[in-house]
Amino acid sequence: MPWQVSPLQQTGAQLFFNLYLIATALHALHALHVIIALSLGLLFWVRQRRGRLPLPERITLLEAFSHYWHVVDVIWILLYPSLYLVGRPA
Repeated sequence: MPWQVSPLQQTGAQLFFNLYLIATALHALHALHVIIALSLGLLFWVRQRRGRLPLPERITLLEAFSHYWHVVDVIWILLYPSLYLVGRPA
């Protein structure tokens, strides 16, 4: 009886699992960025409501937070189609 290669040891299967693990890690990394962004937004909102942000600092923090949030958006807009929609039938 000849020695047979396990289906999991074939090149295509190894490539699939490697890409799957990379996509999962990127998804977890994206979730971390969203959690950080939401935490920063909540912190900004709490400081704003308590009156602890003078006007120049308020504008700077709001702009920095909005830039960070939009970077997270752009990353998601680029990653979602490339990782999850490529190869799906229309």
